[in-house]
Amino acid sequence: MDHAADEAAHQANLDLQLLEKAPCPVLFAREQVAPNLEKLFVAAPASCEDLDERALNAHVIEVAKAVCQARKGKMHLFSVYDQAALLRHSEHYSLAEIPRYETLAATFKAFAGQLGIPTLHHHLIVGSCAHTLCAYANRCEYDLVVIANAYNLRQHETLRYLLSHLTCSLLVVNAPNRAMQPATQAWASLDDPLLFPA
Repeated sequence: MDHAADEAAHQANLDLQLLEKAPCPVLFAREQVAPNLEKLFVAAPASCEDLDERALNAHVIEVAKAVCQARKGKMHLFSVYDQAALLRHSEHYSLAEIPRYETLAATFKAFAGQLGIPTLHHHLIVGSCAHTLCAYANRCEYDLVVIANAYNLRQHETLRYLLSHLTCSLLVVNAPNRAMQPATQAWASLDDPLLFPA
């Protein structure tokens, strides 16, 4: 019996329960928090399947921008083109039914452009959503991953994986219609030397 795996799974369940109740963004900080938060990995939307959630994605990006402004950091916007997931969720499991990469890349580029994100700072990457986001963020040594809270089973599984496998901190942002502080107020605590020593 793998007690460490059981404990990690139990902790992930508790984390997800917390996210269901929290009215504000929730920061899951690692033991060694990056003091400057210079590199932000923003997954909005995490999967290209959620490109139509424009209000939520824009809200996540605005929260990330507030963090960048407070910490003088830089952010990159990521989404994953997961062809296998698109096929699983298609009606007849046919490639003809799912949008092509080029189509979604153009949609993602237009969305990022509307929010003032430079071309070099947004990326539509290919792979399995949770694994690809996690591997990219870990390999490139980002300081913080910012993502929307989960509202369906697929998104829950992505969050569960990130909570268990990310090596950096994770900020989970609720939908803008949830009761929460304005982003600029919520991130005043980023100047707290106890959280982020100079």
